[in-house]
Amino acid sequence: MNSMNSKDVHVALKRGDGKEYLMDKFGFQNEEELYDAIRKISPAGAEEMIRRISKKKSRKVREKTISEKEIICQEKQDENGQEGDKLMEHLKKQEEDKSMKDLKKQEEELRRKVCSLEGEHKEKVSERREILEELRKAQEALKKLLEKLTEQKQNVVDIYSRYNECAEEMKILNQECNEYEGRLQSVREEILKLQRIAILVYQNGNIESEDGSSLPNFSEKEANLRFAELINLPEAGELTINELKAIAVLQEIVKAYKSSDYTTVEVIFENNKMEEIWNIINWKLIDCTSSFAKEYARGYYPRAYFLMKKIENFRSSYKTAPKTNIPILSL
Repeated sequence: MNSMNSKDVHVALKRGDGKEYLMDKFGFQNEEELYDAIRKISPAGAEEMIRRISKKKSRKVREKTISEKEIICQEKQDENGQEGDKLMEHLKKQEEDKSMKDLKKQEEELRRKVCSLEGEHKEKVSERREILEELRKAQEALKKLLEKLTEQKQNVVDIYSRYNECAEEMKILNQECNEYEGRLQSVREEILKLQRIAILVYQNGNIESEDGSSLPNFSEKEANLRFAELINLPEAGELTINELKAIAVLQEIVKAYKSSDYTTVEVIFENNKMEEIWNIINWKLIDCTSSFAKEYARGYYPRAYFLMKKIENFRSSYKTAPKTNIPILSL
């Protein structure tokens, strides 16, 4: 392979020879080898030479049978073309100067762009610092919120546990209450059975308890006083003296039972007329009690006192519960 110099390239350009000519003459295998060789021999103007030589249309390569004389002649002609080479160098220098000016301009534009980008970058750095601070505060707030949430969650669990315990205790207490209420009701029923007494009043005036137990002692004097009151009742005209005495005694017997904690005294009559008089006595007691309440509320104390005394006379009677379902009152 023959050594190629910058002069060979300039001569080829001046003659109009293309890259094929140089590749054949100097034995380059491809264009890249040719271009690399041009860059080595003329680094400053290599790109311009490559551009120009690439545009040239190749002429036919001279035959290798050219005579030595013709070659020498050609070389002389090349020497005469040195002045053209100088002109080419001048043009190349101008192009290099122009390229330098463009590069300087491009450098200035790039410098300004870099400065602008660096300014924007600094702004973004400052903005990122502020965002990081906001993020830190938000993370701290979230951490506190999560801690509080965890605390409240545990609090809810504790309260719910206490609620369940309380509900279970209420359930147990309710069961116990129901059990004791049942037992209380049974005891009350037993008490009522023990406090209840039934008195049988026969047509002939005899009186006895239903269960056959002895009748309580009573004041015969009080019985006589009650008989005196009964005999003056208009309704008593249909009864005999013995029947009226039996009712008077019955009032004292009921009074005696009341004083011995019997709360329910049931009177069963064989004689309907005696039962009617007994009911009338009880209803008169109810009327007296109502009148007493009214007179006392009005402020008529003397009248109220008189009624109270009258009520005392029926004290034992109006608390009874006869078979005819007469109401029982309590003073």
